[in-house]
Amino acid sequence: MEHLRNSLTCCNQKKREECAYVCRFLSLIGISPQRFACGESPDFTVGIDGVRIGVEVTSYHSSSKGANGRPRRAIEEDWARLQSKIREQVRKNKDLEHTYAFLSFKNLEVPSRRDHKTFVEELIPFSSGMVKAQEQKGRPGKEYLLLTRYLADFMIKKVGSPMTWDWNHEAASVGLREDELMKALHPKLRKAAAYKSRELNELWLLVVSGYRLSQAMGLRLEYELNSFALVSKELQKSLYNRIFLYQYMLDVIYQWPGWIKIGEENLIPTIKE
Repeated sequence: MEHLRNSLTCCNQKKREECAYVCRFLSLIGISPQRFACGESPDFTVGIDGVRIGVEVTSYHSSSKGANGRPRRAIEEDWARLQSKIREQVRKNKDLEHTYAFLSFKNLEVPSRRDHKTFVEELIPFSSGMVKAQEQKGRPGKEYLLLTRYLADFMIKKVGSPMTWDWNHEAASVGLREDELMKALHPKLRKAAAYKSRELNELWLLVVSGYRLSQAMGLRLEYELNSFALVSKELQKSLYNRIFLYQYMLDVIYQWPGWIKIGEENLIPTIKE
């Protein structure tokens, strides 16, 4: 599958991420296609022993909110941007080589993008000072205005190799809800009608539960999925031959009809952290 993924000419980040998910998914269900192409309608086309399969891809996201009322997905996206800026400056600072740090934000309130630069400019000297003083845990003083506003605690320690800087990302409870699953399905169910005239032998829909906490669905979903009457009704009316719910972080797939579980929970590294 790797050579197929590398051969794709599509280059935007969303398509590359979708491609990585599809390649891993096909590997997990034991398919090594002779043909694999990205597009828009459908998202991907897979050729297997003369059978042409269209694969549509969509992502599941929880709509739940953090303590300050912002959607959890938005909180995570802000953190991802801030984390990237932090990493860039950490790599430039000799004092922070081979460090692991954990930022505990108050009420899961992450600085807005306009404050990211100033936040990082305060964080680097504060963390560097802690390393020099051999302190592993502390709180910023009043001279660090943004750090004081946002951070409840900060932990940093030297480790044997380069590591990421992380945060307290438990923005809300994790679980699968029928209304949120339907929200992910609806656009793709409507889109499927356009494929009637396409030269496709089968049409599949891949619903990805990805690497962000807002995409997490929980464990052992057989009962929940089989109890979702509205989802079942809508899928039966759809033009999709198969629906796959793919929990990327657990290496587990649920296949409809029947919501048959494929694989066992096996936590794997994130796709792009």
